[in-house]
Amino acid sequence: MAFKYWFVFAAVLYARQWLSTKCEVPQMTSSSAPDLEEEDDYTAYAPLTCYFTNSTLGLLAPPNCSVLCNSTTTWFNETSPNNASCLLTVDFLTQDAILQENQPYNCSVGHCDNGTCAGPPRHAQCW
Repeated sequence: MAFKYWFVFAAVLYARQWLSTKCEVPQMTSSSAPDLEEEDDYTAYAPLTCYFTNSTLGLLAPPNCSVLCNSTTTWFNETSPNNASCLLTVDFLTQDAILQENQPYNCSVGHCDNGTCAGPPRHAQCW
């Protein structure tokens, strides 16, 4: 009878050892652990602001057809495509109005052609 208990005891120990090797969770080492300190780079999705002149004909690019833009991390110039509307000239009689925010002034509108604002001019109100 003692032999039966010894046999059952040995079988239980063997089963326990077998289960502990098959079911153990592998421990992470420093080389296999994910780097929780690293942050994702979301700058590509950051809000982008570009600065145009507003007019009765729509938004106008600057005379050099290179629009100043910025995101939360960087400033850059974005070249306007050919035939985009651009600010050709400003009426010098209303130049003082430009210094006052949201005051309309007379301006001439052209179109971008290889990085420069070209005519024929169209007249508009700008602000």
